[in-house]
Amino acid sequence: MDWGNMRFWKLFRKIFSVKNIQNGHVREEDMDENQKREYQTVMLAALLHDIGKLMQRAEVETLGFDFDSRMKELCPCNKGYYSNQHVIWTKYFIDEIIKELPSGIDKTYLSEVSSYHHKTKSIVNEADILSSSVESFEDDEKEQETHKNMRLNSIFDIVQLKYQMTDKEGKFYSNWYYELNPLEAEEGILFPVKKENLKSEHGKNLVSEYKKLWYGDKEINIKGFEAEFKEIQPLNFDYYFNSVYYLLQKYTWSIPSATNVFTDISLFDHLKTTSAIAACLYWWEKSSKTKDNSFILLAVGISGIQDFIYKITAAQSIGGIAKRLRGRSFYLTMLPELMAKYLVDRLDLTIANINFCGGGVFELLLPNTEVVKDKLNKFEETVNDWLIKEFYGELSLILEKIELSKPELMEKYGEKKAELEDNLTLKKKRKFSRKFKDKDFIIRKVEKENKIAICKSCNLSLVQKAEEICYQCKTHRKVGEALGKAKYIIFTKKGDVNIKTLAGIPFEFGNVYLSDEFDSSLIDFIKQGIIYDVQRINYLADSNIKGFTFLGNTLPTVNKTIKLKSEEVKDSQNSDEQEGIVRQGQTLSFESLAEMSIGDKKIGLLKMDIDYLGFIFSMGLKISRTEIEQERKSLESISRISTLSRGLIYFFTGYINNICQEVFEVWKTASDNDWASKNGVSNEDIKNIFYISYSGGDDLLIVGPWSEIPILAQRINDKFRAYTCHNPNISLSAGIFICNPKYPISIAAKKTGDELDERSKALGRNRVTLFGETAVWGYEKGERWKAELVREAEEEIVIKGAHKGEPVKVKTFYDYFELANSLYEGTKLKENKLPRSFIYGLIMDYQKYFGDSENLNIIPALVYKITRNVKDDKIKEELKKKLITEGNAERYLRKIRLVANYALMKSRK
Repeated sequence: MDWGNMRFWKLFRKIFSVKNIQNGHVREEDMDENQKREYQTVMLAALLHDIGKLMQRAEVETLGFDFDSRMKELCPCNKGYYSNQHVIWTKYFIDEIIKELPSGIDKTYLSEVSSYHHKTKSIVNEADILSSSVESFEDDEKEQETHKNMRLNSIFDIVQLKYQMTDKEGKFYSNWYYELNPLEAEEGILFPVKKENLKSEHGKNLVSEYKKLWYGDKEINIKGFEAEFKEIQPLNFDYYFNSVYYLLQKYTWSIPSATNVFTDISLFDHLKTTSAIAACLYWWEKSSKTKDNSFILLAVGISGIQDFIYKITAAQSIGGIAKRLRGRSFYLTMLPELMAKYLVDRLDLTIANINFCGGGVFELLLPNTEVVKDKLNKFEETVNDWLIKEFYGELSLILEKIELSKPELMEKYGEKKAELEDNLTLKKKRKFSRKFKDKDFIIRKVEKENKIAICKSCNLSLVQKAEEICYQCKTHRKVGEALGKAKYIIFTKKGDVNIKTLAGIPFEFGNVYLSDEFDSSLIDFIKQGIIYDVQRINYLADSNIKGFTFLGNTLPTVNKTIKLKSEEVKDSQNSDEQEGIVRQGQTLSFESLAEMSIGDKKIGLLKMDIDYLGFIFSMGLKISRTEIEQERKSLESISRISTLSRGLIYFFTGYINNICQEVFEVWKTASDNDWASKNGVSNEDIKNIFYISYSGGDDLLIVGPWSEIPILAQRINDKFRAYTCHNPNISLSAGIFICNPKYPISIAAKKTGDELDERSKALGRNRVTLFGETAVWGYEKGERWKAELVREAEEEIVIKGAHKGEPVKVKTFYDYFELANSLYEGTKLKENKLPRSFIYGLIMDYQKYFGDSENLNIIPALVYKITRNVKDDKIKEELKKKLITEGNAERYLRKIRLVANYALMKSRK
């Protein structure tokens, strides 16, 4: 590679030892300490290379810095104008603001590599280009300092599949922007805002808002990037890198990276991916380079998760199935998280190389070297051996990888990502195929160790006594109990770590601990390199630690010790369970959730996921026109897809808790909610009524009182629509299943999945299924696709019966649910003004009208029934309007089982 600048080359030669160079190449296993520090400096330099953009836009003063001489030294000159002046602030940041660095990191070299990336060709320069997917930009600082006026557009507004988001000329004109704020899982911060609703006028100078990000603002409790950065201790390189990484995420997630193009890539995602690419290029440049493909895109998935989570049973005398379920779900959430951290550590990379982690899958960007391939093969074999031994084949690791060239990373990352995911899906059907020749795999000898019974909680592991549960189930229960109190997640290397924790999970390749406080002894373990990462849960203002994570951790825990009959487990060995006592911070059972329902005492399960997610990543960021080739390439950049992926994670792991809380607050004040009075407690005694079993990168499963689950589903869909700019190309599908609280959770979860996959998705997506009836959620009124969206929402193909294959007229789920609530409210009226028998009669009318042949007398029959049975004039007129005068009798009766079942179940005494 042409390094160009002589001063730069001297620094490189000074740090880069020659003794391990063989034929111009360096072997990873032979890296000495100096080379390791040089490599670490490159990764950190790439992470910080554009920090000057935040400082420049905040007009940070470069005191004592000779600006003109630095400009001539660092900035490219074109026709007398020096461009890319943000690098001057980058150099100032490293030279003047950074006071301490981890041991061995050369500050001068760090400054040179970071600030010369526009002037000198280097690994960081090339990584910068590959990340943005554009060879070079016209300078975004030249024209009237517009870089200080530009906000980040929402990337969700440009996803284009069925519905065209560009104008007739193929240009995007997004009206959705993010306010400049530090990251928080709050609607006023995470959600994009329409141009006319921005706090300050669109196009107005934003220096004051950038200043708040840099310097902070005590009045609104913003500490500021500079102040928080100075709190970081250089305990070791990984800790320092991670802290800077998290701090950049917090303060630059809503800042546009470049302002002279469509501003939908955040500065954080550009910095993150540039660092990941630089690390890969470093290794590839120093390897044998036998192929043109510089990168490996790796996907690792855990197969069998759903079956494994819900394999637990409500066995007699055990109790605590809700705690065990939540603990097991968390266990399987942490498994890929820890695997990803373990792998990047083993491969001498950083968390920047983790492209995605969620839903039992993680994706890494790796250098294409033989050492990496060998380590991946060993990792796959070792982990699968452990999974077989630990879980008897119920879980398996599926690893798939593809090689990428530099042009493919720039131009076809979305396509390659989709190809990789398809390959991973196919490989899941051949799990353990490499083990079939192993005799011990087919006929396996299990070391009994006096274990003579099967654990009656998981029906999998052996135990010594029939009444016992296995070690794994005990661990899952303890974790489930701890989650309500936990504030920190600690990821460590394998072995015992003597720190104060609430619960711990041992894995083959490390441990995960839950803690309710920051134990000072963690500092010593961090210094020793024993800890991979420490994350504060759903909180980003911790002065002790900069690491954070969003976690969908809503649980129906209690705020004080209470006693409930629904919590009694008479044959339990636990005295509290025998008496129905729930201690502060403990989680309520499914039986208690059922008792919280209005009407029938049942629970509901809600499963939702994003429609066509693979197409969104592979096709949604393409422009159909081919004449603007450069713009097409730009839209498929790794940094843009990183922005999209991260945005979805924020919603499903962070904001989902807020939605559960909103619905809970409404439930607490509902006039027909008598749970507290019946049980002699207060609604304030409980923290929530919903149980997030899991909520990851693009899907969720939530358990709660059945009557509130459809309300929650609607609220999630409404918020997701707003979060994704009401783009009709991005939608959710949902399945809802209602059952008794003692119904086997494994079967209930499967049936919920069937409602989602075999009904909502099979019938066209963007739908919800309740009581076996499926309907489109609704449609965005007043938008340019209105006619098409209305047609999609109000037409359905008959899938069985006499009219199979024919399109029929229907209403939306919101319409049906509105009618269901009207009928329910009518049943509450005195003097039986809307008898429940009338609602039952509607179901009978459905069977008559949609039987073997249509009953043409349905309209006069409905008029007669409404007039005769409904005594309340307001409800009577509403029913006549909806079913008769507006001509919607067929539309409503076609899904009347959804309407009637909801009203009947909720009105049951």
